[in-house]
Amino acid sequence: MAVGSSYGIVNRVFDRNSPLLGLFTPMEVGIISYEDVLSQVGDPLLSVLLRDPWVIPFIDSYEDFARRIKEFSLISKGLVGEVFREEDRELTGTYYRILLLLGEGVWRTSEIAGVIQPRGGVATVSSMVNKLVKMGLVKKIPTLSREGYYKVDSPPLSLALYAESKYAVGERDVEIPDLPVGREVQFSVGEMLARYFRGTLYYSPKEDIDVVIVRGRRPMWAFEVKVGEITRVEAVRAVRRMSKVAEKVGLVSLRERPGDYGDLGLGPRELLEIARKVSRGESIQDPP
Repeated sequence: MAVGSSYGIVNRVFDRNSPLLGLFTPMEVGIISYEDVLSQVGDPLLSVLLRDPWVIPFIDSYEDFARRIKEFSLISKGLVGEVFREEDRELTGTYYRILLLLGEGVWRTSEIAGVIQPRGGVATVSSMVNKLVKMGLVKKIPTLSREGYYKVDSPPLSLALYAESKYAVGERDVEIPDLPVGREVQFSVGEMLARYFRGTLYYSPKEDIDVVIVRGRRPMWAFEVKVGEITRVEAVRAVRRMSKVAEKVGLVSLRERPGDYGDLGLGPRELLEIARKVSRGESIQDPP
């Protein structure tokens, strides 16, 4: 077994002139899956942050992370720079600005190009974003509108970049009213549910649906995901909206199990049960 921390190393191993060619088969090891963390930690919110191991020694709760966001913002740029050095690339201002905008939630390459206005326009931004995807810093999630939704793969890195982009926390002491942790919860839970239901995670920005699980070309499940509780009004509205897109609909709350408004309601206990099943390799085609 040979272990490397960057795709640059992998490319050198599999170069046509490499003396190691034919001796190894590549396997990508990304950030920890949500179900593996949740099944061990038990806290559905903290588990989102602990998916990226570098924060594990520093925090015991989401509140710890939010309180120390300036420290994590300063560390994050160094970590990103290290990835670029391993890839034999330079972390230019343009690459970093793209990451900051992705952390802020700007995901369309056309919008990013409109902000930073690089030479070459959208084509240049698309090429740079795809390089970030290949590096493992950015993830591309398909949408129902056939666009790609781009986001920073690591939840703590994404939140740290958001804080820097929105509030410049690395340069000044400022109290941040709220971090968009709901976005990170949405995709972490969505990835786990997609594996549980043997489908592919999609996002639906046009219809404002957090999680869509597609099997083949059919949207089988749609989920509304909340960090807090889901009120009756929110539940009814979400079920009505999601029913127009998917065959079955569900509600997820990290605080408590939602009422029986859709086909499936998941609270902290149910999420933990699913996490344990998925970690063991169990999945289902249809809801129990």
